[in-house]
Amino acid sequence: MDNNFAISDQQVLTEVTAFLTQGTTNQKKQLYKFLRDQPRYVPLDSLLSEKELPLKLKLIEELHGRLGEDFSTSEEPFHFSNIQIAALSLMSIETLQDLRQDATSIMSVSVPHYQLSLLVNGNPPPCKDIFVSRAVNETWLLRDDIVCPLTGLVEAEPYYIAPSHLTKGQMNIAAFTDSTFLSQLMGDVWVQISRIMAIDSIGAFEKSWNILYLHPIRGLYWSQCLFGLKYLEMVTNSDGSTVVQIQFHRMPKNKVMSRQRVKPPYDSAIDAMLQIAVVTDEESHFGHYLKSGTSFGVTLNSKEEALKMKAALELQWLAVRLAAMSGITKGWGWERE
Repeated sequence: MDNNFAISDQQVLTEVTAFLTQGTTNQKKQLYKFLRDQPRYVPLDSLLSEKELPLKLKLIEELHGRLGEDFSTSEEPFHFSNIQIAALSLMSIETLQDLRQDATSIMSVSVPHYQLSLLVNGNPPPCKDIFVSRAVNETWLLRDDIVCPLTGLVEAEPYYIAPSHLTKGQMNIAAFTDSTFLSQLMGDVWVQISRIMAIDSIGAFEKSWNILYLHPIRGLYWSQCLFGLKYLEMVTNSDGSTVVQIQFHRMPKNKVMSRQRVKPPYDSAIDAMLQIAVVTDEESHFGHYLKSGTSFGVTLNSKEEALKMKAALELQWLAVRLAAMSGITKGWGWERE
């Protein structure tokens, strides 16, 4: 193709078609890799399944009614807090149905607060906490080339996807694997993470599959749960390497108070939790604005590593949504934006 950019869509189509017909196999592979590596927009799903939400709210209200009969007093009726409502709304329908038999794990408002602190890199959020072997660091460099996949900027640093402190020692691992609340909140993701911990044990999360290079500003925002990274899909190449597709999703900024008690019905409480984030002028001016739905790919050496990254991303996706929806992130320094 020539360097004339003032051409019609039909001309572009004609030239691309000619290239695909005449180009060598190697040239086509290079083009496919280039296109696959470029950020692209993928339509957004809601933070909560719109199809499942009505039934979930119905089950939560039924749970509230049953618990209210046992724990309400004339002076103080029983009500869930915002963080409890957020956690319950993120659980599966099957789990909510099971809670009608035993809801002791979510009775205390302090339980979600404590358990959430295990799942995020914030509170207060450090930019990063990484010291790794030279071999693991070289794996990152070969994979990511120290370029932030969100911004394309080279001033990138490594950040854990799932917090590395979860596998710093056996007590940390047990705090996760023995948690009834986390197993109910996370479902199959809890099973997958627990399996990784059982097999790889101490230091399991200090591996290249649990790390992304991000620009420091993006890393700070991520550690504050101001955006989340959602796993989309994976594609295995002929050489055995696997590409994990990830979607950027800006989180709500709301005025919700996490410990504030909420009366049913809960539709208005959920609406308040899902208020749309506002992009600041400063973000746009300095080129850090990203549209929710932007996606990118990360190539790992094997499908086994890709499955581990998928589990870490899904853990992070649950934790970020819970922190943002419940209002926890307000205390983590929005003014830094």
